Amino acid sequence: RLVWEPFLLNPEMEDGGVEFEDYITKKYGAAAAKRFLGAKSQLDETAAKVGITFKKDRKIFPARRAHALMEHVKLTKGEDSEEANSIMTSLFENYPRSWAK
Repeated sequence: RLVWEPFLLNPEMEDGGVEFEDYITKKYGAAAAKRFLGAKSQLDETAAKVGITFKKDRKIFPARRAHALMEHVKLTKGEDSEEANSIMTSLFENYPRSWAK
């Protein structure tokens, strides 16, 4: 039996999102942001080995609406329903398209 439960990594984030560079700097500090956001960062090189290119000119958005959708589906269709599994699979599969080129 599979039951999806919400977990917010950044519960304080505004619905309008945050610029990626600002998010990284605030969360991990200026030194980490400089390493990550630099032209040939270790993360970029590692990601390239598996075919991923990170978009750094983007925003990070909270997942509250996705969690609200899942809670609604769980209440109306059942917490381990096929609909819940299908929606969560779609969210997981489509989210990376927003951060990778």
